[in-house]
Amino acid sequence: MSDVPGSLGRAYVEQVMKSLDSVSDLIEERRRVYREFVNESNLKFLQDAVRRDREVEQVEALNSFLEDQGWFVPPILDEEERVALLEMVESRNASDALIQRLLEWCERGGGRRIVETASSNWAFSGRASLLEEAFEAHEEGKHALSIPVFLSQAEGAFIGWLVSLGSRSKNKPGLFKKAVANEIENFPWEERDFTEIVLHAYLRSFSRTLSSQFTASVWTAADLKDLRTRYSRGYLSRHGVMHGVDTNYASPENSVKALFVIDVLREFFDYFQSGDGQDG
Repeated sequence: MSDVPGSLGRAYVEQVMKSLDSVSDLIEERRRVYREFVNESNLKFLQDAVRRDREVEQVEALNSFLEDQGWFVPPILDEEERVALLEMVESRNASDALIQRLLEWCERGGGRRIVETASSNWAFSGRASLLEEAFEAHEEGKHALSIPVFLSQAEGAFIGWLVSLGSRSKNKPGLFKKAVANEIENFPWEERDFTEIVLHAYLRSFSRTLSSQFTASVWTAADLKDLRTRYSRGYLSRHGVMHGVDTNYASPENSVKALFVIDVLREFFDYFQSGDGQDG
């Protein structure tokens, strides 16, 4: 995990805002600028920034590989673990093996680290006891209990963040509406709640498969069938779980996915808390 709060979140927010065409362009431009201005006084800054860019490259490569399986990695994943996973990708190891390693990482303390880190974040601090109880249920194998709490608290924290920015109202979208309008196609503003549109855009900037599962509208068995067809290994539908459509959601993998959603949003909140991500 980066020493700079929200550093990964910053990179993904920059994608949403269309400030650069791609993360690759971002990396090359930063390195060009750093080479021009580097000296003894800013050498450490250069090294830290390049390292953060490397984190983005690593996470995006892993998410791209896992996308068809309906999986993604958490931002908090340390570099040693990311490198090990990438070596598995390069050796053409099966995605099942990567997912199993992520599950084991969570059991070895990664899950506890996600909960503790999120609980110290301003957006989740008032939800810390709920996250703790949900994580206890997860460890006890009570995934039917842990998953709804993780998902609802992730969404609640996100709404609270938007409210704090004065951006939830459809009448006051400001910069957010302009930004996500370029990101989301075929979602008429009058038919989608602005909160959900922004949530979709931010999650999509981190992982397409995460956003497609978390914000997909699932109201019927036919909707679930569509997800099942797309993600044969398994899927996690927030709508399906929270509206009672999906009665087969309780699994160890889905509980870990729901926990990872907490970490993705925590990363975004860290970025904005750092003072770098002000609206407007």
